[in-house]
Amino acid sequence: MRIVGAKGEKIAADFLLSQGYQIIARNYACRVGEIDIVAEEQLPDKKVLAFVEVKYYKENSLRDLRTAVDPVKQKKIIRAARRYLQANKLNDSYVRFDAVLISFSPSSAVQNIELIKDAFRG
Repeated sequence: MRIVGAKGEKIAADFLLSQGYQIIARNYACRVGEIDIVAEEQLPDKKVLAFVEVKYYKENSLRDLRTAVDPVKQKKIIRAARRYLQANKLNDSYVRFDAVLISFSPSSAVQNIELIKDAFRG
């Protein structure tokens, strides 16, 4: 399962780079949770530090990708993000929680990738 997750995170990181993000960290983990990708997006008026959750599923999965990050998981990500900000002295940063949803078909190389900015509120 971890191999599949790593593949999804690599695809998501490459996609974020193509969208103008800069990858700051991958697989940040602490006692309270983990964050798949920490990235920075330069907006016209400010830099945004995005904590990105990656979901990678087989095409036609019965799970709804948009509901894959339930409130319990969101709280863990938010707590881990707070630890990341404290540890890196970034408490004055503008923060956003994004999600990259990837569905793939084992029979082809075609993948659907969707970026949801501000996927949930901290």
